[in-house]
Amino acid sequence: MNKELIRKNILEKREMLSDENKCALLQSVIDQMGNYDFSKIKTVHIYLPIKQKNEIDTFPIIHFLRLIAPHVTIVIPRSNFKTFEMQNIICDDNTILAENNYGIMEPVDGTIVPYNEIDMVICPLLTFDKNGYRVGYGKGFYDRFLTECREDVIKIGLCYFEPIEKIEDIEEHDVKLNYAISPSKLWTF
Repeated sequence: MNKELIRKNILEKREMLSDENKCALLQSVIDQMGNYDFSKIKTVHIYLPIKQKNEIDTFPIIHFLRLIAPHVTIVIPRSNFKTFEMQNIICDDNTILAENNYGIMEPVDGTIVPYNEIDMVICPLLTFDKNGYRVGYGKGFYDRFLTECREDVIKIGLCYFEPIEKIEDIEEHDVKLNYAISPSKLWTF
């Protein structure tokens, strides 16, 4: 299946999820995240959800990370939709968020962390395939961002659904995940 058709199908599938389904699936994803060893991770970049698109709510995941890995610095993105670039802003109890023009919560200000200091990136996605490739919304924010990070940065995708068999139209610039977390397991690539 190609990315365009995948996007359409998964967006429709996510739209059909009830609040109860989303809560149960989120809890399963958090449970699977507990299978990852965060002891060597210092800085984690994690996206904030687009509620209108029924993305996995990462606020409980941020809370979970603070509980199981209090040594980890969490950074969240502030996006520039003209350049399709992101800044990594430290997220702590004092971080003030505001909704941007695209319905995404972002930090108003804060300490910027350079790309090369990030050990792990938790990426948004619509779905992923069994080879570790992801389908996002097609703007390329995270593919660009991940190429700017260190080569050894750990890339994890979060998904409500199990992987599809194969994304047919993978391109040279598509960045492969190291892991994906679905409700049933932590997938390794």
